[in-house]
Amino acid sequence: MAISIYTLSCFKLPETVIEEIQRAILQFWWGQKRSENRMQWIRWRISCRLKMQRGLNFKDLKAFNLAILTKQGWKLVSRPNSLINKVFQSKYYRYSNFLRAEVGHNPSWDWRSIIEGRKVLKKGILCEVGRRINIRIREDSWVKDYVSITPITTTAMTVNLEWVSQLQNSNKTWNQNLIQTNFNLDIATAILNTPIHESEDRVTWMMEKGGDFTVASGYKIAFNFYHPPIEYLPE
Repeated sequence: MAISIYTLSCFKLPETVIEEIQRAILQFWWGQKRSENRMQWIRWRISCRLKMQRGLNFKDLKAFNLAILTKQGWKLVSRPNSLINKVFQSKYYRYSNFLRAEVGHNPSWDWRSIIEGRKVLKKGILCEVGRRINIRIREDSWVKDYVSITPITTTAMTVNLEWVSQLQNSNKTWNQNLIQTNFNLDIATAILNTPIHESEDRVTWMMEKGGDFTVASGYKIAFNFYHPPIEYLPE
């Protein structure tokens, strides 16, 4: 089991391999042996759902693979001074960060896999505003409940608004007039209610109270990538 978890945490398995594993799990569950051909009364996509949702609560391996890969991406953004981040940064995002990195030319399968898990990370990550200037207004998630922030006007001023630090006064408070002029009321209110920390900019995981990523919370997001909400399923 430890070997399989290690593999899932490093690489995105091909769908054919995952489907073969899932097929073996169902065969074992329904008592199928060797060349027997027993009826499987519930399809895999239903078996993965919670029991209260008419499922068997099996772990969906595609979603689990994605969630555990997301943990590697979380380490890259939450520990910028770590050795692994410096190694990847020197090759794939020398002048950027992991959240904005491209796949690049001739990437390793390990890097491709971590990039694949990044789409889960972007659904639950929040950049906390601090003393640095590396948070982008439009590209980064930095206001709670808003994945992206876009000004309501397209004047020369808003075109030049790129960094969150441009929305602050020199004393590190929000420039209320600038924000209310360039954003709609709901977004402007959310920005003004966003705290500015004295520490460096950092990331937090919104799905957990402690702010740290967990595979369990990442799995909930990844699961929805492969399975429609229960209310959309036919009776």
